[in-house]
Amino acid sequence: MLLTEPRDQIDLSTGVSPLGGLALEAFTLPEQDLISLLNTHGYAPLGLPELRHAIAQYFEQMGLPTSPEQILVTSGAQQALSLAATLYIQRGDTVMLENPTFFGALDTFRALGARLLPVPMDHEGLRVDILQRVLGTSLPRLLYLTPTFHNPTGTVLSPARRRVIASLAKEFALPVIEDNAFADLSLTADVPLPIASFAPGEAILTLGSMNKLFWQGLRVGWIRAPETLITRLGRLKVIADLGTGSLTQAITLRLLKYIEDVKAVRRQQLQQQLDLATTLLRAYLPGWTWTPPDGGFFLWVCLPYGDASEFAQIALRFALVVTPGTIMSVDDSHQQYLRLPFQTSPDVLEKGIQRLAQVWDVYGHLVREKRISSHGMP
Repeated sequence: MLLTEPRDQIDLSTGVSPLGGLALEAFTLPEQDLISLLNTHGYAPLGLPELRHAIAQYFEQMGLPTSPEQILVTSGAQQALSLAATLYIQRGDTVMLENPTFFGALDTFRALGARLLPVPMDHEGLRVDILQRVLGTSLPRLLYLTPTFHNPTGTVLSPARRRVIASLAKEFALPVIEDNAFADLSLTADVPLPIASFAPGEAILTLGSMNKLFWQGLRVGWIRAPETLITRLGRLKVIADLGTGSLTQAITLRLLKYIEDVKAVRRQQLQQQLDLATTLLRAYLPGWTWTPPDGGFFLWVCLPYGDASEFAQIALRFALVVTPGTIMSVDDSHQQYLRLPFQTSPDVLEKGIQRLAQVWDVYGHLVREKRISSHGMP
């Protein structure tokens, strides 16, 4: 029986990381801090100076020297990407990017009229040998990648490849956007340095956010880049919204004090959720395969047969929302892949995977019928 009531819907199209009781005191500003903030005009287009300083310290602590003047505070990582892309791209420009990649990046670049040039990936991330080959014959306007806990595969670009990309950025004067929105969601304590650390002073824009680690509703992110680029990006930020909300910036400043403790808690949560998702998938969908991610929210699951877009349409009839691989593909490839979140509530995860199995049974029956029909058999 097909489910049609909205109340029955299960959304497995995105990961969810509720903060629970972690760092709740950070969301309440001390009275004097609030009064001081309310006594200002509230506009800080580049970000509150105290927050820019704290984000610079965040980079310093990971081993990447950074000054506050190299930081632009944004309204989430998606706005950071939009501003960075707008800075460089004009209609008809070529953008190189991983395939698959984050669908929000695809939408951003397409909206600007860019031509997208996919670069395949392997277990170490973006294939730098192919990147080198392309740069030997043509020069794209921009390279975009998510090197740390890639969305959707969860892979980490190896340090050796990060050095190669940094070297190519310098050799070809190639701007690079490294989207590190998931970089704090590691399943281990070991995370490579950002690409920018291997090419100081080059046009490598590192995007980040507190939303995935703390709470998606926070909507505070940043761009780290050379100071001259931050000045230009700041002008675009003024056009976009005059500046990120001062109250949410003040809360983010307080949250940064808890970052190491929350990262440790998240690491434990992620591992538990990944173990649960793996157990459920093996029990209910033993034919599905995936490579265990190094971090992030998602499993990049390969179906044993069929088309994930067709499967996603059937799933909607069962009030189940999933993300097919074609949505995250530059060229509509990855037709047998689904992006499934393991970072969601255990109840939603269990019910969702059980429903996935129900849909898979129906889809398998439809595929078999289609094959029989195509061969002219009764």
